[in-house]
Amino acid sequence: LSDSEDTSYSDRKRALFRNQFLDYAKATQGVNVIRWSTGLRDLFGLGSELTDAEILKKQEDNSDLVSRINPEQWKQILKRKHRSYVLELSELDD
Repeated sequence: LSDSEDTSYSDRKRALFRNQFLDYAKATQGVNVIRWSTGLRDLFGLGSELTDAEILKKQEDNSDLVSRINPEQWKQILKRKHRSYVLELSELDD
């Protein structure tokens, strides 16, 4: 996936990398790739495994909205490769 953003590759090659990643993502969607051995969770005292929905329910949202960026603005940020700059700005104190 990172190669699809690497400008040292041609546009054609980067498009190929993007398509390969999308194929992989579609093929593995919903597939459990890591599984606990029988009894291992109990050995570590972890209890039963939670579903993704249960995990999301338990998570507390501690985020603060600092700005809204519309799709056109985001395209311009990406075009200029200013993602990290926008993140730095969002971390500045008021």
